[in-house]
Amino acid sequence: MVFKNFVFAASIAAFATFPAARATARNGAAGAVGGIILLCLLGGCSQPSHARRATRSSMSTAQREENKQVQTALNYFNFPVGTVDGSIGSKSKTAISNFQTTMGYTVDGGLDDVEREFLLNSYQRAQTSSQVPPYSQIVANFGTQGLLRRYRDEERGTIQPAVQPSPQPAAPVPQPAALVPQPAAPVPGLPTFPASDQVEAASIDSFCSEISVLTSTNGGFTTLDTLGDPAFVLDEQFCLARKFALSESRREMESRSGTTDAQFVAQCEGLGTYMAPELRTLGQNPPTAVKAAVSNMLRSSGQSAEDSRLTGKICLGVGYREDDANVALAGALVLVGVNDDAYGEIIGHHLREGFGTGADPVKAEEWMVSTLSALEKGATPASRPDQSAEHQALLRAALAGERSPAPVPSGLPTFDAPVE
Repeated sequence: MVFKNFVFAASIAAFATFPAARATARNGAAGAVGGIILLCLLGGCSQPSHARRATRSSMSTAQREENKQVQTALNYFNFPVGTVDGSIGSKSKTAISNFQTTMGYTVDGGLDDVEREFLLNSYQRAQTSSQVPPYSQIVANFGTQGLLRRYRDEERGTIQPAVQPSPQPAAPVPQPAALVPQPAAPVPGLPTFPASDQVEAASIDSFCSEISVLTSTNGGFTTLDTLGDPAFVLDEQFCLARKFALSESRREMESRSGTTDAQFVAQCEGLGTYMAPELRTLGQNPPTAVKAAVSNMLRSSGQSAEDSRLTGKICLGVGYREDDANVALAGALVLVGVNDDAYGEIIGHHLREGFGTGADPVKAEEWMVSTLSALEKGATPASRPDQSAEHQALLRAALAGERSPAPVPSGLPTFDAPVE
């Protein structure tokens, strides 16, 4: 345990000591925008209408054409921008932000060179490969956003690109043999096949892709007014929490320069291994007992609560980005261990679906109820902090609807006597 604590302490310390991020081109752009806003506040933005038209028309033809290509690609991958006009307005910026969230990029509404190149190359590639198996099946099941995620995974090297089989020459016709042994007659009975040592882990990425398609089909996220299937409401809330965790993790990682993405992933995988004993207790102990055990472990590491909180936020998002449920769940446990109790909701979602732990609806509800209690006391939600009241109401309504009715006791029925 001393060695484990030392490894964990070193991992958290590595997160805590990353130097501040260097300025980027985006930071410079943000500063320029800030200067423009300040100038407007001082009265320097008043222009006649013809001057504004001149400003809009000053965009180069090449830039407008590139913007059109970006808008066309966003529309294709179901990040709607509306009319393709070459002008990056509010709809286009919202579409870009949604694209960045889905891909795990920094969400700022503006494309950097890497993001733009990936988007445009993916669109060009889709024109020739979207009808080729297995890409056509991905489009049929998960839409064009599923295809985009497949291209991303291939770019990272986690999945091999699909290759069209080349035509094979016709096999030579075998010559008749003097004596051909006949196969043994089949023995009646149930067939048996060798067991496989490989068990494919459930994919949170695929799960949320399916939920996203259903949400789009329904015309948007479920609200209190459109509340229907309680299980689907909880699924949507889980994927929203995952989306927020991805964005928060990326922001924390980019604020610490000098560490490669691979190093972040390796350290978070180490956290998943270190937290394995606590992950195994989720289906055995109540939330209070699990939280106490994790809190004691973190205190024994000698690290501050803020350092541990940083580790939890980074690894929660890294786990979701890498589709590693164990790492994501370990990150959520660390956050609960430093009294960020609203992240118990994420643990409840994992227990509902069996992501990184055994599926346990009863324990899942215990974590959800514990989360609602914390939110009522003012805890910041683990997703959509700006919509806390609606979020709590949806969770309560969904839990009440999903709860099984009490069993009817056995025995002879009794009815009230008729009124005379």
